[in-house]
Amino acid sequence: MDRQARFSGLWTATSFANVETMALVIPMEFSSFEDLWRIESNAQGPPKLYISSLSEDRRQLLKERLRTDLLGNRPDGSITLRAKAWAVRAVVPAG
Repeated sequence: MDRQARFSGLWTATSFANVETMALVIPMEFSSFEDLWRIESNAQGPPKLYISSLSEDRRQLLKERLRTDLLGNRPDGSITLRAKAWAVRAVVPAG
């Protein structure tokens, strides 16, 4: 069963009717790895909290690991990532 079907099943299992789910995919474009790192390390929410909790050495290790994972052996350049959120629309059954 794929993620969308499992997600829809959660809503159906809680007695909602006419459940419709949709993945919302938003491309996030960065001019370089440094652009991505600057935004992620200064963003609100979980990434900033986690990154700021690390020692400088661990932060640098994370940064280099992420750079390698995203760029591999290719030179730095533009990076496009896809952010995904799930939307749901359903009807609450009459009482």
